Amino acid sequence: MWNNRLLSSKQFTPELLNSFFNLADAIQVDKNLVFGNANGKILCTWFNQPSTRTKLSFQTAMLRLGGQYIDFQEDLSSIAKGESIEDTARMLNNYCDILVVRHSDENIFNKILPYLEIPVINAGNGNDEHPTQALIDLYTIWKHFGYYEPLTYLVCGNSSRTIRSLCFSLCDKNSKVIFVVNEGEYLDDDIENDLYKQGVYYQTVNDLRHYSNIDVIYANRDQGTAEDNIIYPSYLDHSSYTSENAILLHPLPRVYEIHPSVDVHPKAKYFLQASYAVPVRMAILGMMLGL
Repeated sequence: MWNNRLLSSKQFTPELLNSFFNLADAIQVDKNLVFGNANGKILCTWFNQPSTRTKLSFQTAMLRLGGQYIDFQEDLSSIAKGESIEDTARMLNNYCDILVVRHSDENIFNKILPYLEIPVINAGNGNDEHPTQALIDLYTIWKHFGYYEPLTYLVCGNSSRTIRSLCFSLCDKNSKVIFVVNEGEYLDDDIENDLYKQGVYYQTVNDLRHYSNIDVIYANRDQGTAEDNIIYPSYLDHSSYTSENAILLHPLPRVYEIHPSVDVHPKAKYFLQASYAVPVRMAILGMMLGL
């Protein structure tokens, strides 16, 4: 699966995603389906950036598969004594069966992959990508609509790693992606180039109320501080802005961009989205460990 390396959402294909979503669905229905399959296997989480959902859901997923986990912390390791990243990777290769890495260095995988024989999963490399979050996003959309393309996406922000991985996953020429960016900001070149290459329509606007009939609103901490772009219930209730079956997603954590009064709105699905992290990551670990 993915040649034992899940590093980018560009690795996803529609066929693979459908198989993957069906497995995650089966796990949702019956957690005992795969329990015990990872008995004797050890997951290592290597996070040098803060995390709540990603780290804990990977650890929980491994436990629910019947495996164990160890947690590597750079500031409490020999890296603090000056040991190189490369030598650290050599050591971790001996201590676990699969490695999940979140790192501030966008080039971390170029540095460590030559020294690793075990499966490796990217849980966020700098501002580059977060492919397993994209899988959770797409699974949530698939569960709601029955498909994830073609739809009209309103993406609040333009450069976070969650946005990048979500956009790199879209390839249907009938999909539309509308980016809400701050005045004077532009799309990152690689996002723009990838959408153009896939033939996906995209546009940038400065106000989330500029576009109508949105199916998926993808909020993000990166969406700026403008009061006009804070999401309130009135935006979701306005029939000219969102479609009747629209959903509001957010990779979390949120800060100010979604008002707390939105939490109980029927279109708000970000906490449901977060709840899918464990079954989705159980499916990821199971597939990559060959369980």
